[in-house]
Amino acid sequence: SGEVSDLVFFTIAKTLSQGQGTLLALDTTTGTIAWRRDMPHFSWSSPVLLKGADGHSYGVVGDSSGLLHLFDPATGEDFSTLQLEKNIEASPAVYGNMLVVGTYAKKLYGIRIS
Repeated sequence: SGEVSDLVFFTIAKTLSQGQGTLLALDTTTGTIAWRRDMPHFSWSSPVLLKGADGHSYGVVGDSSGLLHLFDPATGEDFSTLQLEKNIEASPAVYGNMLVVGTYAKKLYGIRIS
């Protein structure tokens, strides 16, 4: 949305070795890779975008170590991370200012976005 409306985001599991993965953005016009980020842990969840109160877009994706990443969708670099318990297989859901995500630990987390 907005400043990154020309990009689409993907995770690719187990790209470099059994435990690693890739987060990448493709340009929707050309199909070329806008940026690529090798991750120490793979992800089965899909990245989601949210719009902050500041008007900027932010990306969220979970990985197999239980680490939830808040990343810059223009570059792929993390703004912040939050360690949850076990693998985050489900894609995060955003409703208003709440982020909801489930983990392999059979826990559902509600994280208030500020």
